[in-house]
Amino acid sequence: MDLSVDEFIDGLLYQKDATEQPSDTQKPEDITMRIPEWYDEKLYNKGRHFYWNNCFQFTSSMLVGLVAVFSVPSILRVLIGTRRSNSVFTSYRRYLSTTLYAVSWLEHELKPGTVSWRSLMSVRSRHIKASIQHLPKELRGDQGCV
Repeated sequence: MDLSVDEFIDGLLYQKDATEQPSDTQKPEDITMRIPEWYDEKLYNKGRHFYWNNCFQFTSSMLVGLVAVFSVPSILRVLIGTRRSNSVFTSYRRYLSTTLYAVSWLEHELKPGTVSWRSLMSVRSRHIKASIQHLPKELRGDQGCV
């Protein structure tokens, strides 16, 4: 079945399943992260080097992308509901923090126990908590951990 770009994006962003089910079914405290077998440290470090050679362009693009997610209703509901983006000041702090997280992932090695590893765990936990919090109560089950 061939889909147009618009049909694909609409299905991805507006399908009932996409907005009413968390992408992660674990509680934040039960998360275990591991480096996947396909991870290539040399390639990752090559990408980090490329980022730092072009960091202004990449960081600018990340900020534009963060602003662009305001057009996705399900994401916008979560952003407003967390009360970390409900004013100009809190939005600024949130998106500056998000940018600094992403930069830290590229500044440090990606290995268990490193700054970037702990940062990824923190962001993943926050995303799970926000996702669960904004599910309808009947779909939260025992995961209403926020």
